[in-house]
Amino acid sequence: MREVITSVEIRAKKEAVWSTLMDFPAYPEWNPFIKQIAGRVAVGHRLQVHMTLHKGHVSVFSPIIDLVVPFGELSWSGHLWVPGLFDGEHRFVLESAGDGVTRFVQSERFSGLLAALWGWTLRSQVCAGFESMNQALRERVEGR
Repeated sequence: MREVITSVEIRAKKEAVWSTLMDFPAYPEWNPFIKQIAGRVAVGHRLQVHMTLHKGHVSVFSPIIDLVVPFGELSWSGHLWVPGLFDGEHRFVLESAGDGVTRFVQSERFSGLLAALWGWTLRSQVCAGFESMNQALRERVEGR
């Protein structure tokens, strides 16, 4: 199993951060990593997620929502072609960091046969994407 975890502290309450994360139609305005999300935010529902992974190439994934905790966590999971080949679980977690500050944690856990072949290049691309989104989210929320 491979995992990428990033975080950023945002000077705003969890409700403000959550509101921005759930405003999927506004993603093209601010999000350099996840360009678009479509779908209903409810456990068991499928999303359509457009992510920029490699040299501006946008990949489309269709994960299923596993968990929704308002103002706390959104997670989804999906796989490449067939389950067990290359699976991923993506999480957005909001944690109170005191004094009206929220820690936003974004992570992805990869598993499956191809995860063992997962190279440093893919890991660095995913990490860079997460970091760019984290910073853009902070700027978007704090700029309100």
